[in-house]
Order: sequence, then structure tokens, then C-alpha cells
Amino acid sequence: FYGKRRRVDGNMIVFSKAKHFEKLELEADLLVSKALEIINYFSPKCWTIENPYHKASFCLVNRPIMKGLDYSLADYCQYKYPTKKSTVIFNNMDLKLERCDKTHTHGCWDDFFQNKNRQYERYAIPEGLCKVISDEVRKRVNGVESSTSDSVLESELEF
Repeated sequence: FYGKRRRVDGNMIVFSKAKHFEKLELEADLLVSKALEIINYFSPKCWTIENPYHKASFCLVNRPIMKGLDYSLADYCQYKYPTKKSTVIFNNMDLKLERCDKTHTHGCWDDFFQNKNRQYERYAIPEGLCKVISDEVRKRVNGVESSTSDSVLESELEF
């Protein structure tokens, strides 16, 4: 795809990988900017923004728009997910999340997601990680410790 020539409106253009990523970064920054605007407008007691974590320059952690925001890193494998998948969770709660302890091996995506729900499964946040976050929110908002039963949690999250 990149480097290919194509006629657009009678002119020859060349698709550039750099231009493509520049456009994606701009679109991502606009979405994140709107999310931050909503957070600032409503001033919730607790908030999070989740995004995959990697060391590339276009990772949300490295974007200027996120400068100064606190975040926590987590690896999905620590929450009973079949692959490592690192994630960054920007938040205002000082979350204490788990990183891979390297006591196990990780599988690859294709070994685990073979059915029709593959995309859903690949992008789902592990239930254990959601529970850690919801327990922290509950503790900060209501003063309720994490001993709250799972059935209460489930009924609160149903829509």
C-alpha cells in the first residue's frame, strides 16, 4: 500500500507511511482531547482512559496531549488473559496495577482467538482488571472497601 502510486483527480500521488501515521495521530489526539474536555467539564471524582501500551513514539503515553497526566501500566496476563498485552490506564486514582511477573509463558493471539468473536475477545479488558479498577472507584467514591461482592458489582454494571 505505501509507496504505491494512484491517480486522484487526474494527479498522481504516492501514499506515504509517515503521512498516514501523521493523520492517525491527529485523529487520535482529537478524540483524546474531546475525552479530556468531557472529564474537565464534569469533574468526576474518578476517571480513566485506557489505551494499549508500547514504546513507539505514537503511543498515547508519549503524546504531548497527555503530558502531565498520571497513569498506571498493567499487563493483561496478570489478570487471567492468555497473552501479555500491556495497557496504560490514565487515571486520577493512583491505581496500583500488576505488570507481568515473568513466571509464565505467553501465547500468541492466533492460538487463542479462533472463533467469530475474535475481535471482541482481542479488545476486551480482562474482568479481573475491571474489578481492580471498580473496587478503587468504589473505595474513593463511597468509602467501600473491595470486599463488596461480585454480584453487587455485576448488578451495578448492567445497563
